[in-house]
Amino acid sequence: MAAASSDPCESRREKSAATSVCIRNDASSAGLVRRCRSAPQRAHDAEVSRAVPRRLPVVPAPDEAEQAEHGASLATVGTMSRRRLLLGLAVLAAAALLMAAGGAGLGPGGRAKQIVTLLASKGPRPAGEPGAERFAQAFVATELRKLGYRVVLQRVELPNGRSTRNVVGLSSGRPKVVIVAHLDGVRGSPAANDNASGVALLVELAASLRFEPGVLVAATGAEERAVTGSRVHLGALRLLQGISPQARRGVRLAVSLDMVGVGTQLHVRGIEREPNRSARLLLARGGSTYLQDGGDSDHAELTRHGLPAAWLQWRTDACWHEPCDVARRVDARKLEAAFRVVLPAAFLALKS
Repeated sequence: MAAASSDPCESRREKSAATSVCIRNDASSAGLVRRCRSAPQRAHDAEVSRAVPRRLPVVPAPDEAEQAEHGASLATVGTMSRRRLLLGLAVLAAAALLMAAGGAGLGPGGRAKQIVTLLASKGPRPAGEPGAERFAQAFVATELRKLGYRVVLQRVELPNGRSTRNVVGLSSGRPKVVIVAHLDGVRGSPAANDNASGVALLVELAASLRFEPGVLVAATGAEERAVTGSRVHLGALRLLQGISPQARRGVRLAVSLDMVGVGTQLHVRGIEREPNRSARLLLARGGSTYLQDGGDSDHAELTRHGLPAAWLQWRTDACWHEPCDVARRVDARKLEAAFRVVLPAAFLALKS
């Protein structure tokens, strides 16, 4: 979850296909929202324009073409290929270890906890930095491909000149359900609850929805504004670039899974005073309450640009953005409870 832009003390307490969705390359930010703008909104829109350039290319599945996007010379291709090979082997070994640990015999919460432990064990995942973030991206992409999703890697430009990626999985048909979880974290923290927990739950939900048409899941990059220095959630904006305004209107449920493994109260959150259509679906099963927020997760950018979204969060977490955000604190029962809120809502949305 990104740091709030309003009261910092309150923020810390709260965080304390070829289908019509083609992940388009030609969307611009200029036409996403048209309304009367205050001076702060104009500043926000200006940053959106800088953050989401025209014709931003989709990053292909890892191959030698990646070297051109990252500015590498031809002399580095062999080194990059070896690194990708080592990364791929590490991901496969990690998946094998999860299976050996008995993941097949656990429920969704237990399996998600295993993924949290794996991702957090690799260390901090700041956006655009080599190492743990790349491992997490490759792991999610591998898992989604194994589940039968079409996987697209979207490059996300960062203000410091680097880039990161969204990992997007698509089933067949027009999307009715959009589930996102940010994959990056802050420096100095293993980022287990914020937000390996959300990524792990995303993988579990993707497994349960894998035979359903109309599902889009995305492990987004560059959500943590404390790292990027941006006023907006850059990965969510990049994701929106690939979903046409018409397709957004057809989505019945959009949810950001962010910090879903630690806390005493399960909240469905939104930037509106009253629950939007996604929030209402999540609240229908019971077990959670609605809480308005200032736009501190990926749901904010989705909602502001024509895709009404909600944020599911257990709160509060005293180790938010701290070194103590470690995997052993993440509760498999909390993960399971969050799973049981989202899955029925997703099936309702798919049938609507």
